[in-house]
Amino acid sequence: MFSYVSPDRIGRILEESGGISPAYYHFNHFLMECKNLFARHDFRQPRCFISYCWGSNSDLREQLQKDLIKLKTELEMLGATVLLDLSNLSSNINQFMDEIEGCDFVFLIGTPELKMRLQEQAQNNIKLEFSHIERKLSSKPDCLLPLIFQAEGNFSSAFEQTMPIRFIKQHNILVRDCRRFGDEWTNPESLSTYIGTLSGFGAEPKEPLGVIASIYGMANRELRFRDEYKLLRENLKYRLIRTNFAYKKLHKQASSTIGSSYKPFVKCTIWGISIIGLSAMILSQSKDINNYNQFHTSRGMLF
Repeated sequence: MFSYVSPDRIGRILEESGGISPAYYHFNHFLMECKNLFARHDFRQPRCFISYCWGSNSDLREQLQKDLIKLKTELEMLGATVLLDLSNLSSNINQFMDEIEGCDFVFLIGTPELKMRLQEQAQNNIKLEFSHIERKLSSKPDCLLPLIFQAEGNFSSAFEQTMPIRFIKQHNILVRDCRRFGDEWTNPESLSTYIGTLSGFGAEPKEPLGVIASIYGMANRELRFRDEYKLLRENLKYRLIRTNFAYKKLHKQASSTIGSSYKPFVKCTIWGISIIGLSAMILSQSKDINNYNQFHTSRGMLF
């Protein structure tokens, strides 16, 4: 007799054991390709500071901590130096805040708690840190990259919930959406906004310049460098589309084969097939992906 284990629970078990979802696997591959691109052309590695505020909800606090560690890890995979007080804080928090002056970019992590603490009358650590950011902004106007991480609703609503609106509008600063929607293990599309925000190049209508392109100054690079980066991003989109298609196809096949009378078993089985089967499919499709890359490279296609 089968006992039902939720996909979320299985995902957490695999993640804790060091596993990554298929969608995240492709994103990591993209990051490594970008690292090679930046190394080949001797790009200067940026120094970044992550500014955030803890919330009172323990679950949201734990999730934010995981998300920020992931962001730090991803940027470090590219070669950037990233300061996050979860791993870099010494005994003196004021000395750590002073590091902002020596950084090229500051990520302001948007959460409801951040906005609430900035609006308090009394002095607090986040307001002190924000004063350092304001001084840095006066000497380097493009240094601040606000990223929305935790909020409900659409982008406009999330912006209202999480950001110092008057300050952002006064300095004409672009705010980016870094939220994850749902569980990446059962729905690879849940990462589409996050991955798009980090990897974007502004090539599509209403698409802002992504975080990676911004901190590496891709908009001001020579055309050949920009084209190389855009090709890497197009390959990433191709891989993610194939992953999403495989998930949907497996779900449809399993549902039609087993039927709806065993839904708990179907759900768990589909999920298991998706994770185990897709891992094998990713490896088996590597030849197709390489051929796709060579095809576009040989044609010199621009994106």
